[in-house]
Amino acid sequence: MNKLTILLLIVLTSCATITKVNSLADSKMNELLGKKIEILGTAVNTKLGAMLVTEDGSIWINGKQEWPRGYYYGDDNGKKLKVTGTVIKKYDLPVVIQKEGELPKSGIPVPEGTDIKEASRRYLLKNAKWKITVD
Repeated sequence: MNKLTILLLIVLTSCATITKVNSLADSKMNELLGKKIEILGTAVNTKLGAMLVTEDGSIWINGKQEWPRGYYYGDDNGKKLKVTGTVIKKYDLPVVIQKEGELPKSGIPVPEGTDIKEASRRYLLKNAKWKITVD
């Protein structure tokens, strides 16, 4: 094979297919792990970072503490965005079992008997790119 053929093969095999997604329902998220997706939603900043919120779910933007200035104005006033990125899963939400009679702990309280690892799970978009779709 010549160099041009090899280069062409590398380029063609490295281009990830983008799956257009209409739902971020929890039941569908495991199917999307490792896939590059495109989703429409609203920019929101949370304590745990930038998030895209849709009608039936949400997904954090990996590595972004907040959206750039002008993308989110507080409450539910964020820009409508089209975001692409690869779906990943992390177990890093700060969950705590809050026992009756104890002082409140820092974190997301969950009842006794909860699977702490599963409760700490969240989905994120890695290598996310976005553009405003509606002002």
